[in-house]
Amino acid sequence: MESPAYPPPYPCSQGQYDTEQSVRREKRKYRCRKRSPATIERARMANARERRRMNSLNDALEHLRTLLPAEPEEPKMTKIETLRVAQGYITYLASILSNSDGGYHPTAGDTPYVSPAYPHVWQEKFQQ
Repeated sequence: MESPAYPPPYPCSQGQYDTEQSVRREKRKYRCRKRSPATIERARMANARERRRMNSLNDALEHLRTLLPAEPEEPKMTKIETLRVAQGYITYLASILSNSDGGYHPTAGDTPYVSPAYPHVWQEKFQQ
């Protein structure tokens, strides 16, 4: 006969012990607090602000995509690709302005980011 892993705190039969163990194993039932109308309104307003913020950010990224060189049939750049290509494009344009001959001569610090999805953007259009 096996002894229980944790002996009961007082003598009882095996049936009583099993019942006590199953009661202890039951998950506690937590009551959800009723939220006050003020709390509900604050959460609703915070959600609306966050939604407006994300929509504004997405609109700005979409506008930025229209300003970057890309082929029309290419898939839409991700947010991070858009930012990286924009960074590379700005670096490229700055180097043109700083060079008297107008050519692009990258140095180690100003090599533009080339997305694996858009490698030809720099090769075809900017490497003259």
